Amino acid sequence: MRLPMNITSLINKEIKIEQMDGHLFQRVVYDFARKVNGKVNDWFPPSYPLNYFCIDIEIGDTVVSILLHEFFPYAAIASYINEFQIQFLDYKNLMLELNPYLYSFRSSILK
Repeated sequence: MRLPMNITSLINKEIKIEQMDGHLFQRVVYDFARKVNGKVNDWFPPSYPLNYFCIDIEIGDTVVSILLHEFFPYAAIASYINEFQIQFLDYKNLMLELNPYLYSFRSSILK
C-alpha cells in the first residue's frame, strides 16, 4: 500500500486539503449499528494531536471503535482505550459496510 504525502503530519505545511465529512461518517456508522442491533456510545471529532474521527459502538457485550483519518479515506476498527492503547481488529463485515463511503473519496484523493 502506498500512502499519500502528508498523511502522518500537516505540521508547518500550508496545504489546502479538505477534511473528511465527519457527519456523513457518523450517519454511516449509526446506520450500521442499527443493522446489527448495536448502539453508538460516543463520538469524538479530530482534535490536536489526534488526526482521526472516533466512534465507539456497542454490539452485544463488545465495544469497538471505528477510526477514520481526518483528511484521507483510511478507516480502522480497533479496541480503543485511549490514544496510547489501541489494538487494531480485523472485522471484515464492518469494513465492507464502510467501503462504499470510503470509495467515493479514493478516486479523487489517492493516486
